[in-house]
Amino acid sequence: MSFFSVLGFSIGASAAERKLNELFEYYQVALDDQRVKSIGRISKWEEKTVDNIKRHASNLKTLLEQQYDTQIRSVKETKKNYLSMIDEHENIGDEQAVRSLLGQCTLLKFELAQIEYHPCSIDFIQLVSKDSEIINSKVNKPYKSQTKFSAENLSDINDPLKESPTGHFSAESTICDSYDDDSDFKKCPVCFMIYPFDMAIQTRIDHVQSHYTDDRQTDPMQS
Repeated sequence: MSFFSVLGFSIGASAAERKLNELFEYYQVALDDQRVKSIGRISKWEEKTVDNIKRHASNLKTLLEQQYDTQIRSVKETKKNYLSMIDEHENIGDEQAVRSLLGQCTLLKFELAQIEYHPCSIDFIQLVSKDSEIINSKVNKPYKSQTKFSAENLSDINDPLKESPTGHFSAESTICDSYDDDSDFKKCPVCFMIYPFDMAIQTRIDHVQSHYTDDRQTDPMQS
């Protein structure tokens, strides 16, 4: 089917071509929405993780300062005591006692808590690819004209990687796998109808499939 575009609208395209364009535009919009949401989640995780590390580091610095102050007071107090004792022994001329006190001073030790690295569990965000590439590779197998959508080859919804008996991957299972989360399938990608909250995934898939069934029945270009 040949057609040309005016202001972004395809002129001369069949109904099937128009709906295909709408469907793939929906895929692009969905990908962009996923990208924005994922970046937002990564940014929140980054901010929270960095904040936790900064808070922990700040607490350690505060504790270290407190220990330093305590040790400095101990150094000054111990020095004062030894000076008093040395003065006392020097006044009576007890040089041996003075040397003994000085020797004791060399054995004193003042230090702060040592830094050690302990393993700590942090949940790191990872990007994990889903089965979209595998699914698309199966969907993109050469299409046989005699293959028709039916209840039989659309029955493998619960096994998105299972092929139908004819060797063709079920189109319905692809839709089901792509929208296994209600939050990602809120409206019809063809007519953009917003689904009711309690509408089952299977019913939504049937709704989408009905557009293509109606197309084959009403499209004058197919005759």
